[in-house]
Amino acid sequence: MRQLGLSSKTISPELRKFALTLHFYSPNAYDYVRNIFNKSLPHPSTIRKWYATVDGRPGLTSESLRAIKIKVQEFQESGKQLIGGLMLDEMCIKENVHWTGSRYQGFIDYGPGSINEMDNLPYAKDALVIMVVAYNAHWKIAVGYYLINGLSAEEKANIIRTCLSQLHSTGILIKSLTFDGASSNIAMAKVLGANIHYPYLQSSFDHPETNEKVHLILDPCHMLKLCRNTLGDWGLLLDNEGQQIKWSYFNALVNIQNKTGLHLATKIRSQHINYTKEKMRVRLAVQTFSNSVADAIEYCMNDLKLPEFQGAEATIKFCRLMNNIFDVLNTRNFLSKNTYNKPINENNKQSIIQFMNEGIMYIEKLKCVEIRSNNEVTIKLLLQSNRRTGFEGLILCLKSLTHLTYDIINGGYLKFILSYKFSQDHLEMLFSAIRSKGGFNNNPTVTQFEAAYKALLVHAEIKSNRSANCLAQDNTSILKISSLKKKSLTEDQDVVLDLLCAAGSQHILEDEDELLTVYQNSNYIKDVVGYIAGFVVRSILKRIQCEVCAKEIKSHETNSLLLNKKNRGGLTMANADVVSICQVAERTVREYSKKSNHTSIDNLVLKSISMLCIDKYFLNLTNHFMDQEPLNNHLIQMIRLILKTFITIRIHHINTTSNEIDKRVRRLFTKLIHFQHQ
Repeated sequence: MRQLGLSSKTISPELRKFALTLHFYSPNAYDYVRNIFNKSLPHPSTIRKWYATVDGRPGLTSESLRAIKIKVQEFQESGKQLIGGLMLDEMCIKENVHWTGSRYQGFIDYGPGSINEMDNLPYAKDALVIMVVAYNAHWKIAVGYYLINGLSAEEKANIIRTCLSQLHSTGILIKSLTFDGASSNIAMAKVLGANIHYPYLQSSFDHPETNEKVHLILDPCHMLKLCRNTLGDWGLLLDNEGQQIKWSYFNALVNIQNKTGLHLATKIRSQHINYTKEKMRVRLAVQTFSNSVADAIEYCMNDLKLPEFQGAEATIKFCRLMNNIFDVLNTRNFLSKNTYNKPINENNKQSIIQFMNEGIMYIEKLKCVEIRSNNEVTIKLLLQSNRRTGFEGLILCLKSLTHLTYDIINGGYLKFILSYKFSQDHLEMLFSAIRSKGGFNNNPTVTQFEAAYKALLVHAEIKSNRSANCLAQDNTSILKISSLKKKSLTEDQDVVLDLLCAAGSQHILEDEDELLTVYQNSNYIKDVVGYIAGFVVRSILKRIQCEVCAKEIKSHETNSLLLNKKNRGGLTMANADVVSICQVAERTVREYSKKSNHTSIDNLVLKSISMLCIDKYFLNLTNHFMDQEPLNNHLIQMIRLILKTFITIRIHHINTTSNEIDKRVRRLFTKLIHFQHQ
């Protein structure tokens, strides 16, 4: 930004990067910034000239290959080898033909020398995009795309071989190939020389130029979705001991959370159970098979001893294993405290490889119950069923990661492996950027796709539409008002008066156990309130300046069984008095949220205060409170702060859950439009 006030014919790389990115986000914003800084940014025509340096036509992109070659040379100068992985995926596009003045855009196109000059070519329905992600550098780049209307396995395999050969000429060492579980991709792997099907699993194939192993990775996110779909659709699986893994436990967990209005520190909702309209959303599958869900089911089974959760041991084990397997296949943070989230290195590789082998053995022994047309019930291995792809894919990923560990770390190429580098998320983010360029139109034509592809190669992110209903005719600006909130002079006095009035109220409840006995699952509610109270303490500690009060509201132990189960050393435990105050607030929220949806938080705080006998709280600080003003001491301020923080959390939660839709159709309709190529 320092260069924006300077006039110079030379544009620095930083300013060029800023200009390209801003122009991609919004040409309107670019014009505004350019005018504000006295035309210091390049003219939009200059940016168009930069884009023109990239061909951007279907096929392998020569500019991308040259860029990779430059990076390889930089590594070689420092005595290192650049290593990367290849990935491919298809993106739906709109069927549309456009004449540019020199050629037609919209028909299938495999690049230079292809059949694009023939008559009666079919319309392109998808763009097959190929990307390279560097293992030992912080970049990724699309190296080509093909406009297709369906490809055979042999054609895809030929494209991969050609791409590997071209990349070999740049000097980069390709060690993996990532794709999703589409049947054509699985057939392509077999043509290349690999096999993902059990028991003939072969997780790699030979590089066409070097004969070194290229390891296959089936996108872990896609595989986890397929595993979730299998369990959710069938409802029952069996582990190696014959114990039942049941989908009904996940359903029961959501039901009890919805019934009580409190969640057991999980992200699973009705949306996760009714996933059939949103099968493509990774988040729903990952959050279902998580440690937090396993902890919640175990809590309901062992601590609450609810009958609908009895016998869930096998389901809990399955859930934890899927969570840990996904963590191993998604490592990207050196600072993670989770054993399975840490990058694989020389220190932990043996333990991680042992876990991966145990995970493979567990999946191999999973069984399913199959009911035939004559009502005959048979039990067979899950890997022999017609829903085996997700589980086979996880086995393939674990085997490939094991071989990559030996190949890369033992081979001396790298000291660690970040398995997130193998994820197809990198391609999905590219697709998201391409779709975003069209504004509300997230199904681009070939022309729009090619333009976005070129701009992203040059360097950019997102672009919005320039069109508008009208243009400004003068310089009239909107009148501004102060954004500072006026503080009422009587706010604190009103609180004090309400506290004084509460001293003689008939609604004071001396025993907080009475607060929740009217509700079913009172132990459930108490434990969740105790968990939330810990978060309340953590929040208000940032605002309390008195060290004496801050020390008092914390505790080293808790009666919340949920908090004890969830705590792995990082959670805050609340003092018993804080928990008691939060229980009163929970009672208030439940009573008044049923009567009206328009009750303000301050009113709920005052209603809660009217049910408290403030003299019974924080007795250890009596002498500390005596040194302060009687009508506005730390006791009054602390109780009000605890109540307001807790009630704010609960009101936001109630509002969020009230807006949840059990069966969503928006994403389904969006995908239907994409798949119709309209």
